[in-house]
Amino acid sequence: MRKLKIFGPHWELKIFVTDKMEKEFLECGKKIKDADYTYEADCEHCSWSDTGMPSEFGCRLCELYEVEKALKEGGQGEKK
Repeated sequence: MRKLKIFGPHWELKIFVTDKMEKEFLECGKKIKDADYTYEADCEHCSWSDTGMPSEFGCRLCELYEVEKALKEGGQGEKK
């Protein structure tokens, strides 16, 4: 499990990412890139969809740039 911390000017967001979430994130990103960004992700059956973040906010947690950067680089985030 990885604990990500994302900071803004007046806020801090902590996200606990399981190994399954990290694996699915990387697999989904690869499918999207391999399909020249035309791949329609199956978000309903993804472990990221059960985070409690309502979709009416306009994005899923996995779509946040900071989350993508932390998981792809492997640098940010404390591995537990």
